[in-house]
Amino acid sequence: MELCLNEESRATLEAIKQMGRDSWDGETGERRAESMEKLLTRVLPEYAAALDLSQDEVLAALERNRSYSAINYYQDAKLPPISEIPVHATLADFKALIPSRKFRCPSCHGISTDPYECDSGVIRDSSPCNWKAYGLFGTLGRGYRCVVKETFLEHPVVHEVFMPVEFEPALSA
Repeated sequence: MELCLNEESRATLEAIKQMGRDSWDGETGERRAESMEKLLTRVLPEYAAALDLSQDEVLAALERNRSYSAINYYQDAKLPPISEIPVHATLADFKALIPSRKFRCPSCHGISTDPYECDSGVIRDSSPCNWKAYGLFGTLGRGYRCVVKETFLEHPVVHEVFMPVEFEPALSA
């Protein structure tokens, strides 16, 4: 797929690339600009098609959400290929898949009722586990990542939560 952006979005993309160039002198800055352009050239068409949005809407939503450097924001880890993650039409659709509302903490392996912050009560190092799915190490590769279509324009993220217990048998089968 190729980029199909209006004039304003093309200017935004150029500004993002310039941020990469400005972040470091010379060849390194140029590589950073190219890296972000390559990522956005993949992400914008993929996400737009999967979410029934325009590429302009996706880029505008990402930029509205970005609160830190473009270099750190536009990364494969933050915006993986959408073919690799489930897309749920609504938050209600996603919640319907998890009737127990129980999630496995990737750190203590206890059961949490909060998908983002461990509330299992498992004691580790003399205090209850307080692992966060949104922390530095995320879910240690043992969580569940998805996109919610209905909320993407307002909250353009790939959600990463603790693994719902309903999904555990499917992963080990």
